[in-house]
Amino acid sequence: MRIMKKRFLAAAIILALLASLYGSTGIWAEAAEEKAQEQAGQTEILPSVFAAEDGTGAAVYMTTDISPEGLGKVYDALNWVPSGNVAVKLSTGEPPNSNYLRPELIRDLVERVNGTIVECNTAYGGSRAETNMHYQVAADHGFTDMGKGFVIMDENRESMIIPVTGGRRLTENYVGAHFGDFDSFLVLSHFKGHAMAGFGGAIKNISIGIGSAEGKCLIHTAGQSHTSPWGGNQDAFLESMADAGKSVSDYLNGNIVYVNVMNRLSIDCDCDGNPSAPDIHDIGILASTDPVALDQACVDLIKQADGNASFLRRMQGQNAEHVLESGEAIGLGSRSYHLVDVENAGEHEHTYGAWETVKSPTCADAGSRQRICSVCGYIETSGLDATGHDWETDDTIDQAPTCTAGGSRSIHCKNCDAVKDSETIPALGHSFKEEVVPATAKANGSILTKCSRCETVTNEDVIYAANSIKLSKTSYTYNGKTRKPSVTVKDSRGSDLKQGTDYTVTYPKGMKNVGAYSVTVKFGDHYSGTEKQTFTINPRSTSISKLTPQKKGFTVKWKKQGKEVGGYQIAYSTSSKFVKSQTTLKKIKGSKTTAKKYTKLKPGKKYYVRIRTYKTVGKKTYYSGWSGKKSVKTKK
Repeated sequence: MRIMKKRFLAAAIILALLASLYGSTGIWAEAAEEKAQEQAGQTEILPSVFAAEDGTGAAVYMTTDISPEGLGKVYDALNWVPSGNVAVKLSTGEPPNSNYLRPELIRDLVERVNGTIVECNTAYGGSRAETNMHYQVAADHGFTDMGKGFVIMDENRESMIIPVTGGRRLTENYVGAHFGDFDSFLVLSHFKGHAMAGFGGAIKNISIGIGSAEGKCLIHTAGQSHTSPWGGNQDAFLESMADAGKSVSDYLNGNIVYVNVMNRLSIDCDCDGNPSAPDIHDIGILASTDPVALDQACVDLIKQADGNASFLRRMQGQNAEHVLESGEAIGLGSRSYHLVDVENAGEHEHTYGAWETVKSPTCADAGSRQRICSVCGYIETSGLDATGHDWETDDTIDQAPTCTAGGSRSIHCKNCDAVKDSETIPALGHSFKEEVVPATAKANGSILTKCSRCETVTNEDVIYAANSIKLSKTSYTYNGKTRKPSVTVKDSRGSDLKQGTDYTVTYPKGMKNVGAYSVTVKFGDHYSGTEKQTFTINPRSTSISKLTPQKKGFTVKWKKQGKEVGGYQIAYSTSSKFVKSQTTLKKIKGSKTTAKKYTKLKPGKKYYVRIRTYKTVGKKTYYSGWSGKKSVKTKK
């Protein structure tokens, strides 16, 4: 098969337009049948509007030879070299009569890539929903004795979560937990109809097919349910399949290729144990590195095949091509493609475009490049030599040494993670120093013997809080001389602190006149902080010199106090104990007054009288002690 002539492409476009205008599966099928009859005897397959005859678009390789040899040819055309642990993803098929890919078709290729056949359990019941039964089905269908064997990736009902970048419905994809055990994936898909997706090919195989049971539920419900696959919106389901497929493709980063086998083309999936008989003859095997282009090419071939009416109804009823629209929109692949007939690709002289790098070479690994024939789409590949390491000049510390453990250093490659000339750096050993955490008046401190590098502590001595600060005297009477109380500081255990070492004392100016004075204690050495203690100097007291009874009153005389006295306060009371409710207080401003007469008292009543001095400094008034009390009985 070769790329088709322009007249065939035009015919395909016309047929597609007829289908869209009439909107009828029957009319479309009739038109396809008429065209097939018109071109009877032709071996070419007519491309669709997505197929490009100029070699542009993704390359889709095809053979009509459905045999191990034909499968090998389309695989060879991909020029793909798997790396690491290779997985071969396929459907094991539901018993008893599903149309799964037969082991005799795929065995040679599986053996050739030394692959492990992988699959996941179903989420809808059947013979493959439970691990033990599924392994038995795989053995019965011949998938366990080729390559490196067979693995159910979610055999323990566990998932691996991979991110979805740029998806329409999903932000993460739950795949079988063993998915990450493999480095490369060869995806072998039996292309056929599907009751829910409309058709099943490469995209379905890497989305639903690789999803764990939980992941399948999330795809079917567009991320709404982890436990049930039922009840989702159809277009949202198809968009979720594209999202999940893209996450797998992105994760593998080019280490994945796709092969679709178009035989036994039933409208029913391989998950149906008793599928409908095919109405379409076998078509061939197609392969590509682009899953969207591959599935699009298969859909286009179905549209042109004889007996396609029921298959088309199945796809149209499920809006099946929406998964291709969505896959292209989010960057999973391209719907534009060109078919390359691997049987006849070498029958002309190729006209190649420029070389394009497929895999950039690294320091240790070779890369590859390719160029495409603009006539037939054949891809020629060639290797690119490894670049070799470019070593740094200076050492890099890979692991810094610690006090107790050695480190390491080596020379690094500038372009990759390779290292050379690794050597050990001895442990540094501890560097102990004394570290003081000062005590305060409220909290204990400590003296630590501590490593300056790793903070290991070998000894800790407590510095007890200096919580007792006392003045030798807190109240004085004015005598015209400076008053200076001594200071005693003790820690919480009662031990004296040493003045001049542990603390210093600062006295305020004055300390002679009436008022309040703050003594400042400033801690030092193993202590920190500042505390203040206050003492007062009060005015001198006076005494009553004479108490004379008067009619309904009395006259009181006292000794004058001049210096540091602002006035006097007299208290008289009918209570000898000067009970507040029976006592009257009278202030006399000025220190020169020495007598005062009080009247309008109760006649014939005994009163007790006492006196004291006061002085106001700022907003505070300071008093002397009370004089001794004297009594007088008022006259009637």
